[in-house]
Amino acid sequence: MCRRIASLFLVLVAVWATPGVADIDIDLMSRSPMLQAVRSGNVTTVRNLLLTGHSPDIADAERRTALILATAARNVALVSLLVENEADLNAQDSRGFTALHEAAAADDEEVAEILVSGGADVDAVDSYGVTPLMRAAGTRSSRVVALLLKAGADPSVQDYTGRTALDWARERGNRRAERLLTAPAGG
Repeated sequence: MCRRIASLFLVLVAVWATPGVADIDIDLMSRSPMLQAVRSGNVTTVRNLLLTGHSPDIADAERRTALILATAARNVALVSLLVENEADLNAQDSRGFTALHEAAAADDEEVAEILVSGGADVDAVDSYGVTPLMRAAGTRSSRVVALLLKAGADPSVQDYTGRTALDWARERGNRRAERLLTAPAGG
């Protein structure tokens, strides 16, 4: 009996470790080794999975990719590793959020910098027309707002209700972001 269980375990491990078998585009059960390793914050396992050909762009049932999950967890090491391994920086989850939307909403300047440096779209819009700049302006900080403006984010973009990043900052009382958003360009 123990040998049968051990044999079954080895077969399952071999299947999960085979690139292309476990990493389909959408993992409805969220059981792929990549997603599980990202959720547990295991950088070594993620690195090994990437080295054996697993996709960094596997997504769960809500279309959250490994990069979006690592960003939401504020795991700088995993975000860096996934960006270095060419994860899709502009993949969108079921809400239209990109990893940069997640970093902006969490006011995570370090992760946002990695994403922006890697080429993330600073003007990506989610399902409501909201950009990362708007998400950042809606926090109580201005660090990510400054980063996104420096990276060329367009403060005049309007969400689907007609609000700009400045409106988001004003609605949430983010005076520092208001000052940045009303400052003359280059100033």
